[in-house]
Amino acid sequence: MTRAPEPLAEAETSHVAAERGGEPVPLARAGVGFRRGRGLMLISLWAALGLGLAGLWQLLSHGDEARVYGELGRNINGIRQHSFDAFWECALEGVDFRGLRNNAELTGWLRMLAEDAGPQDYAAHLREDCSPKLEPIAPRLAQLIVPADLSTDVASLQRTAAQLQTHLSSWLACLDRGEPDCAGALQGIARSWFEFQTAHASVNKTLKHRLEKR
Repeated sequence: MTRAPEPLAEAETSHVAAERGGEPVPLARAGVGFRRGRGLMLISLWAALGLGLAGLWQLLSHGDEARVYGELGRNINGIRQHSFDAFWECALEGVDFRGLRNNAELTGWLRMLAEDAGPQDYAAHLREDCSPKLEPIAPRLAQLIVPADLSTDVASLQRTAAQLQTHLSSWLACLDRGEPDCAGALQGIARSWFEFQTAHASVNKTLKHRLEKR
């Protein structure tokens, strides 16, 4: 009569059949080692993939520098045209504001226009029709991805645009009181006007240099 096979001992069912150095390896320990090795392999693969993508981005960015700088220039020049220049076209209606040569000419025209229209009426015109054109400058500039060689000048554009709004608000308060000749506010407006244009010229100089290198 054939004997039924004896059940495996409990120790045998909880160990891997193969032995390492003469000692059985528990299944749980083998599983942990497998998972650890698999995890390290996945980490290595993700790291290699990340490095590969970074290298590819650097290669594409370097090779497409002209497009990047060209697009950035169009954005910055568009912001100036549709916001900064649009404000001055509104504020200095009938005046060739692009032909102004210095701060004194600018403040002279502002005083004259305020006196001709009446300080309160001119303040209402600036507040309702012109000032809103300045508001998009800072947020639109902040949305741009700016390379290091343009970061200082773009920051200057943002700062001077905000300063222009601050000095304009001060002058509007003077106009509301019937005082168009508020020297401090007017000088602040003129200084912001000049510094914005200086920063913008510097941006275009850098862009021209970059594009001519290609």
